[in-house]
Amino acid sequence: MNIDEKILRSFGSQTRDYDAKEFIFREGDSPISYYQIVSGTVKINNYNEDGKEFIHNILSEHQSFGDPMLFVQKTYPMNAIALTPCTIIRLPKSDFINMLNEYPKTSFEMNACLSHRLYYKLIMMQNMSSNNPQVRVTGLLDFF
Repeated sequence: MNIDEKILRSFGSQTRDYDAKEFIFREGDSPISYYQIVSGTVKINNYNEDGKEFIHNILSEHQSFGDPMLFVQKTYPMNAIALTPCTIIRLPKSDFINMLNEYPKTSFEMNACLSHRLYYKLIMMQNMSSNNPQVRVTGLLDFF
């Protein structure tokens, strides 16, 4: 999702720079902001009980992250880490909700984006659960 930076600024967003390898948020933190990448690359990950890393996504310019968690009263189940030096727009949760109320088209676009992400994850889970490598690859190619 990419929200117009002018709209984000009009609701009080701030821009912050992060160094490579710096945590933007950690698993277990409470969601407090909408995040949108101006420049740089961000890794969304978590670690299992054995310390093995699972990378959920690598995001770059104009992509947002962490936004689904702004709609539920849960902590982050993942980390967001700057892979490269990053500039990120942050909009506090309450201002983000106010923005969505004032810009219903943006709210609709966010719902569409979240629905697309959920669909992708469901398709990937179905395909990855197969023991047949051909089914896995074909499922991925069919999606794209």
